[in-house]
Amino acid sequence: MRDYIELGPTPAGEDCEQLGPNYSSVRAGIECALYVNQLQRLFPDCDFSIKRFPHDFGTYMEVVVNFEDENEEETRLAYDVDAGIPESWDEIALEQLEKQMADWSRII
Repeated sequence: MRDYIELGPTPAGEDCEQLGPNYSSVRAGIECALYVNQLQRLFPDCDFSIKRFPHDFGTYMEVVVNFEDENEEETRLAYDVDAGIPESWDEIALEQLEKQMADWSRII
């Protein structure tokens, strides 16, 4: 059966867009997309995606690692990802984050 493990919207030690009156799904989406890219650089054999979750204050996004739970290798890789998620953005992600947020700021 297809399953997933939630990995958060950004690296573990980084701030992320928070649900509330000033929540921006665009900013949250940018953060998640860049986190997926960073995770793919670290774990190229895994399948990552962005999933939406309902909450009392609205819908939020998180990055997940997808796996087939009947496949031992995929399951092991997914749990390895969960145990090894990065604490912070890497240099590539930081550059992309700065550019994407600057571009987004000009639009709004």
